[in-house]
Amino acid sequence: ARGSRGPEGGARVSRPRAPAMGAADAGARTASPALRSSSSRGGAGGADATRPGLGDADLPGFPADACPPELPDLSRHHSVLAQVLREDPSLYRALRSRETALGVGLARCIKTGMDNRGHRMVRSLGVVAGDEGCFEAFRELFERVLHRGGAGRGAREAHPTDLGRHGSRLTEASADPSGRYVLSSCVRASRNLSGFRFPPAMSRAERCDVERLVALALVGGHGAAPGGEYLPLRGSRSYAPRPGGMKPEEEAALRGAGLLFEAPDSTVRLCSGGGRHWPEGRGVFASDDRSLTAWVNEQEHLRVASTRRGDALQAAFRDVVRTLDAVAEELRRRGPAFSGRAYAHSRRFGFLTSSLANLGTAMHVGLTVRLPLLGRHQTGHWRGWCSAQGVQVRGASAGAGGLERPGLFELSNRDRLGASEVDTANLLVRVASRLVEMERRLELGLPIAALASPRLAAGPGAPPARS
Repeated sequence: ARGSRGPEGGARVSRPRAPAMGAADAGARTASPALRSSSSRGGAGGADATRPGLGDADLPGFPADACPPELPDLSRHHSVLAQVLREDPSLYRALRSRETALGVGLARCIKTGMDNRGHRMVRSLGVVAGDEGCFEAFRELFERVLHRGGAGRGAREAHPTDLGRHGSRLTEASADPSGRYVLSSCVRASRNLSGFRFPPAMSRAERCDVERLVALALVGGHGAAPGGEYLPLRGSRSYAPRPGGMKPEEEAALRGAGLLFEAPDSTVRLCSGGGRHWPEGRGVFASDDRSLTAWVNEQEHLRVASTRRGDALQAAFRDVVRTLDAVAEELRRRGPAFSGRAYAHSRRFGFLTSSLANLGTAMHVGLTVRLPLLGRHQTGHWRGWCSAQGVQVRGASAGAGGLERPGLFELSNRDRLGASEVDTANLLVRVASRLVEMERRLELGLPIAALASPRLAAGPGAPPARS
């Protein structure tokens, strides 16, 4: 995921690497020629808004406003959506004419899955949510897609939410007391404002309204929002205090620091509708020290990220929660529409996002760690052990070239649905602590097999046992 900033001074670590080819790229490779021609890379503000998918109109293909009477042929499609609809075509007939209270229909939600065949080895979900009402209107379809696609792993009747505000169980334990192994800590969380359509379904006016509300809450709030500035994307005219958006030199600085998001180039994203009206209604808030950023109307209405140097996951976690709370409080202060819940949320799915894969905590928790001996260890069983705990391990890059550096890894949470935010952060600390201990033992020439036990023993910050 883009946008995390490396620490200043000391051991230099780069931004997390771009993910390996995933569903979006696979979908782009098997989309129609007309769609493929639209997916050349565009800059944040310099992207050509006349390119299909970045202007006012949706990409040609499956209609976004109404489903045709008959289900299209999905025999060559490889998304989870296609699998679900092939198994039960009656779902399409039952849901195709439904709309949410905000006017989002099934067509908008499934257009990206209809337009992109995908790849049998890399399956996308093929569905996006157009607003919070979609989770009730199209519940039968969404739940089956989540179940089949694995994104619903760990789902319960009620998703547990714990942001550590009162009587926090957030561990104070250190993953790396020596300060030798954990190079940086990053937490980021996405939110959508309640009562607005999500970015794939938004009108131009809605994008501008959300930008105005969020930017004012971040810059002019009376709460605990960090000091900083809001920079609309270059070329945008939607934010009155900065007509024309950020300056070229500001854009270059943000891009160089990894704090800028770019125009979508994958047809999976473009077909979803998330690139329409580019670059209007979009921008980046950056704190004065650039350790905290907030992206507005990228994939969701708001994405807050904090990156801290060294073993400081708890501090980054509190940065993000404090900023999200400050925005919510300012939204409630400015308008009666937010007098209840400021962010889209449901008892079953937690925080609601257009990407079904982010439901639940909608939070990424990551640590960049230096483990050279463990990385070269002949068995490599430690990676499987991490996966069994629900932690992903990826090679991390260093330097401006973005090339992976041997022995440098990014640890992050795999699951978002079914575990609370505090439990997720605590898990990362405990797993990282175990890996640091493995590395130390290898430095001393000692075996590590006993440390890679199937399950982590309860320790500081461990979540309570579940029945």
